[in-house]
Parts: sequence; structure tokens; C-alpha cells
Amino acid sequence: MSNENKDRINYKTKAGKKIIESVTIDGKTQPLRDWERLSGVSSGTIRARLYKGITPREAVFGKAQGTKNIMGSGIDTHVMRIANGAWR
Repeated sequence: MSNENKDRINYKTKAGKKIIESVTIDGKTQPLRDWERLSGVSSGTIRARLYKGITPREAVFGKAQGTKNIMGSGIDTHVMRIANGAWR
């Protein structure tokens, strides 16, 4: 089973409006404020990304930025850039 199948947005209805209550990534459900503390991406940014249709994982942690060749070795490694500018 892929990670995307474990990732989801959990909504609640308030005053007739659908509101994001929490996000589940890899089976772990947390409110946006907790994901904010973990990733360094503000809950407002996460929420805006989710409303734009970005996957929960990319909304919280950012999107993979392609490959990088290490010192001409011919070995390409995938590098993930988190929205706050940190590298993993």
C-alpha cells in the first residue's frame, strides 16, 4: 500500500462550512498546529496548500525538488527541500 493511501484530510462542518480539522500522514493524525511544529511550515500555509489540492504530505513537508549530482560522481540522489528552506 502506498503512502498516499494513508494520507488524508479530515474535515468537520461548522456553520454549514467544511473546515479542515486535522491531517493524516502515514496513519498519524494530528491537528494542523502539530504538523506546523513538526515541519516548520505555518498552519495557514498548510491549510492554503490543502485547499489548492496539494497532497497532505506535500502541503506539510514540501515537494521533492528533483535530483542532484554529487561532485560529478555520476550518482544522482533525490533531495527533498522542506518549505522552510531546510534540506533533508
